Amino acid sequence: KKPSVSYLDSVKEALCFGWIDSTKKRLDDERYVHKFTPRKEKSNWSETNKKLVKKLIKNGKITEAGMNKVHAAKKNGEWDKKELKSSDFSFSPDVLSFFKSNKIAYRNFNSLTVKQKAQYTAWIMSAKKEETQINRLNKLITKLEKGNKLSFM
Repeated sequence: KKPSVSYLDSVKEALCFGWIDSTKKRLDDERYVHKFTPRKEKSNWSETNKKLVKKLIKNGKITEAGMNKVHAAKKNGEWDKKELKSSDFSFSPDVLSFFKSNKIAYRNFNSLTVKQKAQYTAWIMSAKKEETQINRLNKLITKLEKGNKLSFM
Protein backbone atom coordinates (compact mmCIF):
# COMPACT_ATOMS: atom_id res chain seq x y z
CA LYS A 1 0.00 0.00 0.00
CA LYS A 2 1.31 3.41 -0.96
CA PRO A 3 1.70 6.04 1.75
CA SER A 4 -1.17 8.47 2.02
CA VAL A 5 -3.09 10.59 4.47
CA SER A 6 -6.38 9.04 5.56
CA TYR A 7 -9.63 10.86 4.89
CA LEU A 8 -10.34 11.21 8.62
CA ASP A 9 -6.87 12.59 9.37
CA SER A 10 -7.15 15.12 6.54
CA VAL A 11 -10.57 16.29 7.77
CA LYS A 12 -9.29 16.65 11.34
CA GLU A 13 -6.34 18.70 10.11
CA ALA A 14 -8.62 20.92 8.03
CA LEU A 15 -10.97 21.49 10.97
CA CYS A 16 -8.02 22.55 13.12
CA PHE A 17 -7.46 25.48 10.78
CA GLY A 18 -11.10 26.37 10.06
CA TRP A 19 -11.21 24.60 6.71
CA ILE A 20 -13.64 22.01 5.37
CA ASP A 21 -13.49 19.22 2.82
CA SER A 22 -15.66 19.31 -0.27
CA THR A 23 -15.29 17.32 -3.47
CA LYS A 24 -13.16 14.28 -4.11
CA LYS A 25 -12.13 13.29 -7.61
CA ARG A 26 -10.37 10.15 -8.82
CA LEU A 27 -7.27 10.85 -10.88
CA ASP A 28 -6.52 7.23 -11.79
CA ASP A 29 -6.72 3.74 -10.26
CA GLU A 30 -4.36 4.66 -7.43
CA ARG A 31 -4.80 8.37 -6.80
CA TYR A 32 -7.47 10.92 -6.06
CA VAL A 33 -7.56 14.57 -5.17
CA HIS A 34 -9.65 15.96 -2.35
CA LYS A 35 -10.57 19.65 -2.31
CA PHE A 36 -10.38 21.64 0.94
CA THR A 37 -11.51 25.23 1.32
CA PRO A 38 -11.80 27.78 4.13
CA ARG A 39 -15.12 27.31 5.90
CA LYS A 40 -17.64 30.03 5.06
CA GLU A 41 -19.35 31.88 7.89
CA LYS A 42 -22.79 30.43 7.06
CA SER A 43 -21.68 26.89 6.17
CA ASN A 44 -23.43 23.92 7.74
CA TRP A 45 -21.75 21.96 10.52
CA SER A 46 -22.34 18.21 10.37
CA GLU A 47 -22.76 16.36 13.65
CA THR A 48 -19.64 14.37 12.76
CA ASN A 49 -17.54 17.51 12.34
CA LYS A 50 -18.89 19.05 15.55
CA LYS A 51 -17.87 15.91 17.46
CA LEU A 52 -14.43 15.97 15.84
CA VAL A 53 -13.97 19.65 16.72
CA LYS A 54 -14.92 19.01 20.35
CA LYS A 55 -12.23 16.30 20.55
CA LEU A 56 -9.69 18.54 18.82
CA ILE A 57 -10.40 21.33 21.32
CA LYS A 58 -10.16 18.91 24.25
CA ASN A 59 -6.81 17.61 22.96
CA GLY A 60 -5.43 21.12 22.34
CA LYS A 61 -5.09 20.56 18.59
CA ILE A 62 -7.33 23.29 17.19
CA THR A 63 -5.70 26.56 16.14
CA GLU A 64 -6.92 30.09 16.69
CA ALA A 65 -8.25 30.14 13.11
CA GLY A 66 -10.23 26.97 13.77
CA MET A 67 -11.61 28.31 17.05
CA ASN A 68 -12.64 31.53 15.30
CA LYS A 69 -14.82 29.48 12.94
CA VAL A 70 -16.38 27.60 15.87
CA HIS A 71 -17.08 30.85 17.77
CA ALA A 72 -18.57 32.44 14.64
CA ALA A 73 -20.83 29.41 14.09
CA LYS A 74 -22.01 29.50 17.68
CA LYS A 75 -22.61 33.25 17.49
CA ASN A 76 -24.56 33.16 14.20
CA GLY A 77 -26.55 30.02 15.09
CA GLU A 78 -25.03 27.65 12.53
CA TRP A 79 -23.50 25.47 15.26
CA ASP A 80 -26.91 24.72 16.81
CA LYS A 81 -28.81 24.16 13.56
CA LYS A 82 -30.17 20.70 12.89
CA GLU A 83 -28.15 18.92 10.22
CA LEU A 84 -30.24 18.69 7.07
CA LYS A 85 -30.49 15.36 5.32
CA SER A 86 -31.23 14.79 1.64
CA SER A 87 -34.66 13.47 2.57
CA ASP A 88 -35.53 16.84 4.18
CA PHE A 89 -35.87 18.48 0.74
CA SER A 90 -38.58 18.42 -1.91
CA PHE A 91 -39.05 20.36 -5.13
CA SER A 92 -41.04 23.58 -4.93
CA PRO A 93 -44.12 23.59 -7.20
CA ASP A 94 -42.43 25.97 -9.68
CA VAL A 95 -39.24 23.93 -9.89
CA LEU A 96 -41.20 20.68 -10.20
CA SER A 97 -43.36 22.13 -12.99
CA PHE A 98 -40.25 23.30 -14.86
CA PHE A 99 -38.64 19.88 -14.40
CA LYS A 100 -41.74 17.98 -15.60
CA SER A 101 -41.79 20.07 -18.78
CA ASN A 102 -38.79 18.03 -19.94
CA LYS A 103 -40.38 14.59 -20.21
CA ILE A 104 -37.19 12.64 -21.01
CA ALA A 105 -35.16 14.13 -18.17
CA TYR A 106 -38.02 13.76 -15.70
CA ARG A 107 -38.63 10.13 -16.73
CA ASN A 108 -34.91 9.37 -16.32
CA PHE A 109 -34.92 11.13 -12.94
CA ASN A 110 -37.75 8.88 -11.78
CA SER A 111 -35.75 5.80 -12.76
CA LEU A 112 -32.97 6.74 -10.31
CA THR A 113 -32.71 5.21 -6.86
CA VAL A 114 -34.52 6.88 -3.98
CA LYS A 115 -31.16 7.96 -2.55
CA GLN A 116 -30.00 9.49 -5.84
CA LYS A 117 -33.27 11.38 -6.27
CA ALA A 118 -33.00 12.69 -2.70
CA GLN A 119 -29.39 13.83 -3.26
CA TYR A 120 -30.24 15.67 -6.48
CA THR A 121 -33.34 17.23 -4.94
CA ALA A 122 -31.36 18.41 -1.92
CA TRP A 123 -28.59 19.80 -4.13
CA ILE A 124 -31.09 21.80 -6.17
CA MET A 125 -33.39 22.97 -3.38
CA SER A 126 -30.64 23.80 -0.87
CA ALA A 127 -29.67 26.76 -3.06
CA LYS A 128 -30.86 29.97 -1.44
CA LYS A 129 -31.75 31.78 -4.67
CA GLU A 130 -34.37 30.51 -7.13
CA GLU A 131 -31.99 31.46 -9.95
CA THR A 132 -29.38 29.07 -8.56
CA GLN A 133 -32.01 26.34 -8.16
CA ILE A 134 -32.98 26.69 -11.83
CA ASN A 135 -29.31 26.72 -12.93
CA ARG A 136 -28.69 23.51 -10.99
CA LEU A 137 -31.84 21.93 -12.37
CA ASN A 138 -30.75 22.83 -15.92
CA LYS A 139 -27.41 21.09 -15.32
CA LEU A 140 -29.24 18.00 -14.10
CA ILE A 141 -31.71 18.08 -17.02
CA THR A 142 -28.85 18.31 -19.55
CA LYS A 143 -27.29 15.15 -18.10
CA LEU A 144 -30.57 13.26 -17.68
CA GLU A 145 -31.66 13.99 -21.26
CA LYS A 146 -28.63 11.98 -22.38
CA GLY A 147 -29.30 9.21 -19.87
CA ASN A 148 -26.35 10.28 -17.71
CA LYS A 149 -26.11 11.10 -14.05
CA LEU A 150 -24.75 14.35 -12.70
CA SER A 151 -21.37 14.05 -11.02
CA PHE A 152 -20.78 16.15 -7.93
CA MET A 153 -17.00 15.96 -8.40
